[in-house]
Amino acid sequence: QEKLGGALRAMSSPPVKHLLLGPSVGAVLAVVLPQYAIEALWAYVLAALCACLIHYRMVVAEIPQLFYDSSLHAVVSQCEALSTRLWHTPWALNAHVQAVLFAFHRETDSRCRRLSVIHRRELVKMSDGGQVALDWAVVDDTCTQRPDAPILLMIPGIVGKQSNPYLVNLAKNVHVKSGGTWRCAVKSWRGIDCVIPESQPRSECWDMRAVLDTVELAEHIRVANPKAPIY
Repeated sequence: QEKLGGALRAMSSPPVKHLLLGPSVGAVLAVVLPQYAIEALWAYVLAALCACLIHYRMVVAEIPQLFYDSSLHAVVSQCEALSTRLWHTPWALNAHVQAVLFAFHRETDSRCRRLSVIHRRELVKMSDGGQVALDWAVVDDTCTQRPDAPILLMIPGIVGKQSNPYLVNLAKNVHVKSGGTWRCAVKSWRGIDCVIPESQPRSECWDMRAVLDTVELAEHIRVANPKAPIY
């Protein structure tokens, strides 16, 4: 009698696997939909996946296009990354999404998490009387003074400034990856987190004049650091 009762209880109780995992997707679909509908549904899912893969391969993953003066061909031809296909992160194709993820995602390298970044400001006069700021990143109270140390000039987004998280994180990553041998500097926009002098002829307008400001600022860095490569 005890054996019979135990067998009945075992038959009436659900299996452990069923309790832990629950019914499979296929089992649920088998109850709700007929077999032919399930096969059609899986066919549509596979077709959609194939279409996404083809679109990603043919349209999204592309070779970068760079428009430049023919005099720079010797330099551009040495940049292999400009002639190979760029494989974007499938779930972050938009540039704005990528910027947000880079700004708010925790640093994957544990060495970056404990670093602090402050900026040493240098005010640069433009040829038209205007003024922009050049903020040099000091990571963890260190900034290499080697005259040949490479310099990375970072350009913020519109209305961006040196304290934006994505620029701070980039400075940390460059510091870690280069072993502290690179220098990072952030260019400001006219009048944005930068004092506007009385001689300022105009505010920032993000047109060709902003490009000329960047070129002039890069030239200022090159003159002050003649032995350092600038990126």
